[in-house]
Amino acid sequence: MLPRTTRVSRGGIFRQQAFTNQVLKGALDKWFTICEHRTVRVISRKALLDFAAKHRDAAEPLDNWYRRAKKADWSNLSEVRADYPHADLVGTCTVFNIKGNVYRLVTKIFYGQRKVLIRFALTHKEYDRGRWKNDCGG
Repeated sequence: MLPRTTRVSRGGIFRQQAFTNQVLKGALDKWFTICEHRTVRVISRKALLDFAAKHRDAAEPLDNWYRRAKKADWSNLSEVRADYPHADLVGTCTVFNIKGNVYRLVTKIFYGQRKVLIRFALTHKEYDRGRWKNDCGG
């Protein structure tokens, strides 16, 4: 229980909670940090796992990307680029270089909904064919 103080004013004696701005602000900051933190929903991890099963050397970089994306708080492409400098916007898709540009991960990011839709995980050769662009409008 927080302490209370008694103050005298023109109207008489009344009780006032002894909250200081710092105590109140610290308590609210802690509470809002716990309540507001939500993870990004990556749909679907299965696509990453299936690709990693075919291309074993992509498993660790894709897992790292997945874990980082789930914890991300991206609200635009420049924030994505802070984590992944070589991420590119192609039409409506965001394309990530995986394992030093050996593989490409094509996604659609819905910033307001905190969702990342995995569209394609591709080898560089598959990416160059460009069939994925039909889905991205690029």
